Amino acid sequence: STPPRTTGLSEALHNASHELQSSLLLFSNQATSSDIQSMSNQIISLITRGGSELGAEGVSAVGTILAQQSSKQQGLNDRILSVVSKSCVTEGTSALRTSAFLTSCVLPTCLGFTQDNKPASRLLVSTVCNLAKDRPKECI
Repeated sequence: STPPRTTGLSEALHNASHELQSSLLLFSNQATSSDIQSMSNQIISLITRGGSELGAEGVSAVGTILAQQSSKQQGLNDRILSVVSKSCVTEGTSALRTSAFLTSCVLPTCLGFTQDNKPASRLLVSTVCNLAKDRPKECI
C-alpha cells in the first residue's frame, strides 16, 4: 500500500513512483548493466511525467519519493544516478527543473552515503562534478 498523496501529483504517478521506489530498495548493487539501464529508463520516465504534470514541482515530488531510503538500504545508487542525470540534466532542461532534480535526487543520495559512512564512489563524484561544470548556477 502506498502512502497518501501529499503532493499535487496525479494518483497514478504518485503510486507508480512509490512502487518504483520500493523496487529500488530491493535492487541489487550486483545488477547487470542491462538491469541498471532498465531501472534508469523507468526513473527517467517517471521524472519526465512529473515534469509534464507539474513542472519543477513535479520533478521534485517524484525525485523526493524515489530518493527515499529505508533504514537499512540506499534507494538510488551511484550507477543509476549517473545514467539518470545524463538524461534529466541536459542543455535543454530549464534551470528550475535542473535545480529540482539536483535537490530531490542527487543531494539526498550524496547525503545517504555520508550517513552510512560510505565514501562517495568515483562515479558519483564524477557525476556531481560534471553537473557542476555544465550547470554551475544550479549546483551552488
